Amino acid sequence: MLLLMIHVYLSASMEPVIHRILEAVTRRKTTLENVNWWNSAAMYPFIFLGIHHLESPTSTSRLVLEVLMLLVFVLSYAFMIRLINDRFDIDSDAIGGKRNLYNTTSSAWLDFLIVFFALLVVFIWTPLSKNPYLTIIIASFAPIAGLLYSHRLIRLKERGFWAALTDSAYVFVLPSAVLISIGSKAEFVLFWACVFLWIYGLPNMLYHHLADFDHDERSNTHTFGRSHPELSKKLIKGFSLIVILAILPALGYATIEFLARPYVFCIVFGLLIWTEVSRNTRSSHSYLLWIHTKWFLARQVLLAFFLCYTWQEEAYVLFATGIVLFGQLFWWRLVSLFTNVLTRTLHLGRKLYFVVRKGSSLGVNYAIYWLFRLFGVDLKTLNTSAMGYFKSRLKK
Repeated sequence: MLLLMIHVYLSASMEPVIHRILEAVTRRKTTLENVNWWNSAAMYPFIFLGIHHLESPTSTSRLVLEVLMLLVFVLSYAFMIRLINDRFDIDSDAIGGKRNLYNTTSSAWLDFLIVFFALLVVFIWTPLSKNPYLTIIIASFAPIAGLLYSHRLIRLKERGFWAALTDSAYVFVLPSAVLISIGSKAEFVLFWACVFLWIYGLPNMLYHHLADFDHDERSNTHTFGRSHPELSKKLIKGFSLIVILAILPALGYATIEFLARPYVFCIVFGLLIWTEVSRNTRSSHSYLLWIHTKWFLARQVLLAFFLCYTWQEEAYVLFATGIVLFGQLFWWRLVSLFTNVLTRTLHLGRKLYFVVRKGSSLGVNYAIYWLFRLFGVDLKTLNTSAMGYFKSRLKK
């Protein structure tokens, strides 16, 4: 709880921190209107960095250095992709009324930042990697994917389903693949992790395209979501189902195999499910948003398992880092859980109060009745109360 409070104290999420950094490097305020990608994708590179540390334990100072490098890597990655996207969306953003950094900041300066962030992304992990060439090759695909997605000559953003595939690749797959590649068993883990994250990212990307429907229509941008909205909704549901069917058995096996006290994670998992179901978001939002929030729950469950495992392995620095950086994923759920428990407790207490009050009243009345019967007075026959009886006697 203390660590969660520290997280909230630092920021309700990482958004204020990210905003300040972007304001500094781009010389412009409000450079990102929405940086929910922090909770969408940044968690997975952190988990793979944690797995690398658990597999090959290092000193605390080395781990702190790696966490700082991870922050630089993830932020540089996000800034690079955002700037590349803005670089080639100047006209469409102007037509659609969307903010674009290139409309208010020096183009030369932003182009320099793209190159600078790209170099950081490609080379920052090379000194620590056990497979430096593999790490460089994978990291190099990040700026390439950004260019393929946005550049007007290719522009996969308007090439049907290729847009969602590319989007998911450079947002979810590549950052984690870079972190996987620095470990000693990278080749074994890399393929299956990339396949899972690719599928995992598709619902989010398709939902993002649907959320931008009005902007894309104004700017005449032909995304897959705009061209095939109903199919996109079906794909979101389908890929979300695949993710759930993949996660549940994997978590079941991992819980039994790796956790010494599996019941702890089972309790956490049950509470996460209960808070999600009890919120009843389906009645207050669209069905598609409801599906999307259920997909969002998957990352919270995975992070909860990872945190349980790090605590078991006494990797307290990793545990604390996970809470501080991504505690927002659980904070509102704890609040929701507390609110639900408090509301139900108060409701139960109120009902119990009236039951006890009614029972006590009946008990007192019966006791008084039989007490009077001992003295030969039947209050029922007289059709009066004890006070009424005394008043009538006093009048005589």
